[in-house]
Amino acid sequence: MRKKPTVFTKEISDFLIENKSKFTNRELSDLVNEKFDVETNRTGIKNFFSNRGIKKYTDPKKEKGKLGRFKKGHIPWNKGIKGSTGTHENCKRTQFKKGNMPIQHRPVGSERINKDGYIEIKVKEPNKWQLKHRHLWEKQHGKIPDGYNVVFLNQNKEDMRIENLALVSRSEMLIVNRWRKLGVDADINKAKIEISKLQNKMMERKKE
Repeated sequence: MRKKPTVFTKEISDFLIENKSKFTNRELSDLVNEKFDVETNRTGIKNFFSNRGIKKYTDPKKEKGKLGRFKKGHIPWNKGIKGSTGTHENCKRTQFKKGNMPIQHRPVGSERINKDGYIEIKVKEPNKWQLKHRHLWEKQHGKIPDGYNVVFLNQNKEDMRIENLALVSRSEMLIVNRWRKLGVDADINKAKIEISKLQNKMMERKKE
């Protein structure tokens, strides 16, 4: 489980400064999380530069693509140089070989915690992650229908027991939140959800 760093190590700091103009703050936070196995976010990256008085270019998206763009008619410095396309033997020796994994690669089955506190599990290469409780529900019951969510009956996001999970539609959850928000008692929450399902069914019948 990752822990949010209280300070940025020299290794992380050097990485951020080196790449500050290449990526947005959000992209930098994702890269740092993967590369150094820590947990930070866009605000943390922004504060890193601000607290150190380091000037960082604004996000490239906000700059409308100005950052790093060549002017019209610009001629690349390596135009016409033999081997500049990567086909030269000297280039081939140092190229990343197909099948090699980057040092920050995490195998299928790895877990991480997202910014909302939910556990995610890597389910497919190269980088497909899924909420673990949804993944476990689908393994047990099949694909989750559109418009439905899986909730924790006892509100504990780390309790992945299948009996602690419940499938609830968005309309049913609206009823629950409107009249009887979920607490920490799993049995009471289960009853609230069942009542909301009944009320939702009655509303649908009236519309028909």
